[in-house]
Amino acid sequence: MTRFGWRKRKGFPLGVLVDEEDLWLGDAFTWRISSDGYVCTSVWREGKQHCLMLHRAIMWPQPDEEVDHRFHNKLDNRRHMLQCVTYEQNNFNRKGAQSTSSTGVLNVHKAISKAANDCFHVRVAVGGKVRRSRKVYKTVEEAAVVAAQFREEARREIYA
Repeated sequence: MTRFGWRKRKGFPLGVLVDEEDLWLGDAFTWRISSDGYVCTSVWREGKQHCLMLHRAIMWPQPDEEVDHRFHNKLDNRRHMLQCVTYEQNNFNRKGAQSTSSTGVLNVHKAISKAANDCFHVRVAVGGKVRRSRKVYKTVEEAAVVAAQFREEARREIYA
């Protein structure tokens, strides 16, 4: 393991972790930290500039795969901390809700009907099928508990 923590070294920004076998990438490209926190470099492809993410350059996933940072540290790009997964598996490793979430809780949504004003429901998508809670919950906290249960069931199904 090599840690770049004190100063920029081998073309990597401060704090980036890579394995010894991937140090050549630091010589080959100039890396930076993108606005969303990933280590990336600019490459030209088909006459257009693209951002190549370091974790993808290290793992070279198949076209239908994504690279997941196992413990959500975007600066840790050592091979044992990365894994090639499906889009669905990667989404199940999310830390929290999307920034556009109306509740701020993963898989918990505000009920839309006027009769269920200020109520919440749970929705989890697995394998293209959406699972919804039949019950409407009065608080986000209640719905969050059910959402966690739904996700655990779905996780067992996906990783089986």
